[in-house]
Amino acid sequence: MTLAQIETEALTLPESQQLDLVDFLLVKCNDRQIQEAWSEEAEARCRAIDEGRMSTIPHNDVMQEIRARRKGASR
Repeated sequence: MTLAQIETEALTLPESQQLDLVDFLLVKCNDRQIQEAWSEEAEARCRAIDEGRMSTIPHNDVMQEIRARRKGASR
């Protein structure tokens, strides 16, 4: 199976399974480059929040949205 075939197949999965696949791959590929990239992203997001260019979403709201999406995807 080629990478293009895997990508195409992955896009046919329900969103919740796509997220599970992303999580799996990130854990498997957890190297220094990925950690550095996420660290840079986190720092950029913190700056954006501090400067008022980005707002936060309360944890409960995020979890409620995730549950609703997963419930919808399992139908």
